[in-house]
Amino acid sequence: MKHLWILNRESGICLFEQQFTVKGDNNTSDEFNSDLFTGFVSAIFSFARVVSGSTIERMVLADGILYYRVSDLLVVVVLADKKEIPAKIKRLLTEIEQRFLNDYKMALETNIGDDVAIFKPFGETIQQILQLPVILTPSDRTEDLSDTLLRLMHKQISIEDAYQNILGMYEGAEGQENTQLANTMGAIGSLLKHVTVEQRLKELVSKLEDEMAHWGTKAKLFVFGLDKAGKTAILNRLRGQSFEPTRPTLSVDVEQFEKEHLVFQSYDLAGQASLRNSWLQYLPNSNGLIFVIDYSDPGRFKEAFTEFTRVLGNTEARILPILIYANKKDIYKRFEIAKFATIFDLRKLLKNPWKVMPCSAKTGEGLEEGLKWLVDNILAFAQQK
Repeated sequence: MKHLWILNRESGICLFEQQFTVKGDNNTSDEFNSDLFTGFVSAIFSFARVVSGSTIERMVLADGILYYRVSDLLVVVVLADKKEIPAKIKRLLTEIEQRFLNDYKMALETNIGDDVAIFKPFGETIQQILQLPVILTPSDRTEDLSDTLLRLMHKQISIEDAYQNILGMYEGAEGQENTQLANTMGAIGSLLKHVTVEQRLKELVSKLEDEMAHWGTKAKLFVFGLDKAGKTAILNRLRGQSFEPTRPTLSVDVEQFEKEHLVFQSYDLAGQASLRNSWLQYLPNSNGLIFVIDYSDPGRFKEAFTEFTRVLGNTEARILPILIYANKKDIYKRFEIAKFATIFDLRKLLKNPWKVMPCSAKTGEGLEEGLKWLVDNILAFAQQK
């Protein structure tokens, strides 16, 4: 472990914090603690009162992996090295939470628990916990491996392309444990039949680490289009809300949500004619563009095209990936992407990556597929910088 935080779930006050020295790690978590962790805690407490504490969640960052659990009284967060076995960290987190509650539950329930000085002796308990051996069961080891397999099969990734040499993740798989791991990996069949269990594990874990490298990355979305196109309704859908009629945006609505393991900050810009001149002030530092058009209203296509080209005339906008949501497919079902691209002369106008996605904010059709394309292209663009 690199860092541990124990917070009061109700007040958000940090009751106990400890930073650990990791052998061979010259980096400190001071910067992480002051910046990313503040935002992370804010996000956690926005839903802490409604989530279940039955599972331990995790978020992969550049400095390591955050494991966190929300219980009735506490939010316990651990920053661990990426090379640590997930099951081991989860066991430690659970043990730390239980011991803390055993020692201080009465103080927490009697509202004297915000006097953080009374929790300082818990540092000695932490040292005792860390000295105890953590025994991993076969189910502990297969849990994360199963997630890896499902992800690989879903993406249909060649195991040969995934292979990279990584050490220490699942060493010591012997006997019954080795059998269970082999059975789990049988799901991908003949692709793996010529390599050993140890090689398989290294390949799968390596691919998962590569895929998870961007988790927690923030991306700014510039969302524009005419009034009544459905911008706000689409963003509400992407944030997991049901479809409801929305009121016109009066200036700009800034929202944050997580999809595809990225944290999006969306700038939903008002589409009324009198407010469109203010759009470009929100463009700097954007990572991707979303243009929303009401495809059921061809009478406004010319107006929409004028505003579209005005934004794309900006130097910064011309290099960013742009997703075009052709909304209200539920009303106008006969959508032809080629015809739409011709009307807007997209192939001539756009040199940056672009995609037209017919969709419906009402039914949700096309929204996730479109955002997935945008995520892939945002990440690809970031790697080229």
